[in-house]
Amino acid sequence: MILGRCSSRPVVRRSIVSSIRRSVVAACLIAGASLRLASAAEVPLARFVPPDIGLCIEAEGLHEQVESFLHGPLYERWSAFPPLAQWHDQQRAQVTKMSAVLKANLGVSWDDLRSRLFGRQWLLAVYPPASLGEEQGRTVPHGFLLVRAAEAPLLEKAIEKLLAALRKDDRYHRSSTAGFGDRSFTVHEFEDESKQTLFLVYDGEFGCLATDRDKLEQVLARYAATEDVESLESLATSAEYQAAAKSRSPAAALRLFVQAKSWRPYYEMLLAREGEKAGDAARKFTEV
Repeated sequence: MILGRCSSRPVVRRSIVSSIRRSVVAACLIAGASLRLASAAEVPLARFVPPDIGLCIEAEGLHEQVESFLHGPLYERWSAFPPLAQWHDQQRAQVTKMSAVLKANLGVSWDDLRSRLFGRQWLLAVYPPASLGEEQGRTVPHGFLLVRAAEAPLLEKAIEKLLAALRKDDRYHRSSTAGFGDRSFTVHEFEDESKQTLFLVYDGEFGCLATDRDKLEQVLARYAATEDVESLESLATSAEYQAAAKSRSPAAALRLFVQAKSWRPYYEMLLAREGEKAGDAARKFTEV
């Protein structure tokens, strides 16, 4: 019996140590996976943006800032200002009508749109025109809108409702697949009311609406490589963007970045057409 007890203790100890070791390894694997998912979710949207854009507007945590303003003393004083109060009363019916249309078409309320869809993060990027165009030296600029919604199911619901409405209006063209490594995305192609073709992709909390298929795929290539996105050239890695980021408050909920060098070819074309006056304005802009 004594020998039996003595011989069982090492076995019991080894079993306990083995169980603890397995638990620790499992915990580390789970924690590592969680950290990778968390880091992927926290990747700034600018990491998915090609570095040659002309300008971008970024918003992060805008909903909290808006709510703080709407419940603060400044808005309380503004809302009591007679001209503003009168304008608000005049527009109330129109705002209510727009909210009802939004609910019917997308299945979300105005509050859902500004808080749960666009209240977390969004980024609007615009490219300079490739040519002067026919009217006042302007063309429809290419660009894209990125959004990281607060709730993936709500984003999916809103987009599916939008696609259903487009099919009903005969403005939905087709869907296709874009693949990047082991990731693939469904690309929806449709036209807006002005007959301009648009491309839409959504994946969980992430969505992208673009005016150009090539620009869309440049975004998706960076998005698909989330774990290695820091090794890819992007707006976030450009020296100009990083310099601008250092000069602004990290608490800013809304940020504007203009990349002057991307606009230089356009202003050179404008100079050739409009002459010295436009050239002076172009040089001043690109020297900023």
